[in-house]
Amino acid sequence: MAFKWSHFRRDLSDMLIKKACEKVVAEKDDRNKVLIVTMDALGDNLLKVKSIEKIAEFYGKNNTHILCKDKWQDIYLKQGYNVFVDRYKNTIERMRLYRELNRFKYKKVIYFIHDQKNVSEEFINSYDKIEYRIKNAEDKYILEYHKDFLKEILNKDIQVEELVPDLRYIFDNLKKENIITVGIGSAARIKTMPAVKMAEIINYLGERYPESKLILLGSGKTQVLYQKELSKYIKVKNTVDLVDKISLLESLEYIAKSKFFIGYDSGLTNAAFTLKTKYICLHWTKFKTWKHDFIGCVTLLGEGENPYKESKYGCDLLNSITLSQIQEGLEVLNIDE
Repeated sequence: MAFKWSHFRRDLSDMLIKKACEKVVAEKDDRNKVLIVTMDALGDNLLKVKSIEKIAEFYGKNNTHILCKDKWQDIYLKQGYNVFVDRYKNTIERMRLYRELNRFKYKKVIYFIHDQKNVSEEFINSYDKIEYRIKNAEDKYILEYHKDFLKEILNKDIQVEELVPDLRYIFDNLKKENIITVGIGSAARIKTMPAVKMAEIINYLGERYPESKLILLGSGKTQVLYQKELSKYIKVKNTVDLVDKISLLESLEYIAKSKFFIGYDSGLTNAAFTLKTKYICLHWTKFKTWKHDFIGCVTLLGEGENPYKESKYGCDLLNSITLSQIQEGLEVLNIDE
């Protein structure tokens, strides 16, 4: 196996953290506190909102601690949780974090994982540990997985409808405005259209809704570069570029206030779902795990060949979505002109 510096740095970091934690003795051993470890991406965390609420109700919200990436801490703080953050690339900060975590000996550590673990079990003191992970062999809707997991750890039958997330309460006095929010990016290129194709959709929306502002949202260096390419093809004047220019909570508030949202299979699309904003998801796969089949949610898949085979973006199902499908999706959502 070829030597990789990234693996060496990770292993060295883990070794140093383990050493730093060896002499930490828990100050509190009341057997009440639970720690939920959720190191996944934005959309995954948003989809866990109700499921984590169910766990917190069972153990008591004051006893429930969350360990997540620093990028998502404001969302959990807004919900009133005790939050720890793991800045995964900073070893010194991680050593301090795990020493702080181990001030408690937790009744249970719950690894609530969709994709990324990034936390070694041996770092955290607890009486019991349980791990949830999506079983790739199955193709069930994501909240069905959550239902099975909660049955296991809470010994309660909970219906999927009870696990549909709703975060509108974290914003005060929400009112719909004459804006349309557009998520311009996703975590993977296969989930993202070529810029010229996405610009075609934005231009169509700009012409169809000339009195509405089209708020372009996204974050990170990759999406900033994508937006620069996108801007070369956008012809309508009613777009507002807020990519990587506002905070996550500000982006969520724009989505909550918008007439509808359109974007790829991404964290922001899951934000629209969580905030009860009508949306169109430009999807890339027929797997049903990530498809929300509820009123106000439209998932589009193309039916033809990829017309951009030379592009590094997208796939057949995504890149062959047509403007007529977008129009039909808007009619299903009953969006006013």
